[in-house]
Amino acid sequence: RDKADVWALGNMLYNTLTKKYVFEGITTAYARNKILKGRLARIPAAFEDSKDPSDQAMIEAIRMAWTFNPDDRPSARQITDYLWSHIADTTDDSFWRVSVPRLPSNYRYTESEFINDLNM
Repeated sequence: RDKADVWALGNMLYNTLTKKYVFEGITTAYARNKILKGRLARIPAAFEDSKDPSDQAMIEAIRMAWTFNPDDRPSARQITDYLWSHIADTTDDSFWRVSVPRLPSNYRYTESEFINDLNM
């Protein structure tokens, strides 16, 4: 269970960075297929190409959380420690002000329900 929670942490970090939902605009079946094939959401080029160390730390934390093999996936604590060590020294506190967009009107699954669907 905790490894699925770490994957979900990656989804939340993705949302925090991009202000988009990982599976926005695609069906559950299509998302499930993508995950099972190891195809992850793309980080927008504006962030990939960013020279901002906070952006790069977030991208690395997302990749850590989205490690495909659960046995190789770090814990939430390890990801938190990574972020703390790479972002804590930043002088720009705007990183910590986060707005979470509303769920799309057609969004109908909780994270737990989505994980349960994956396991079917």
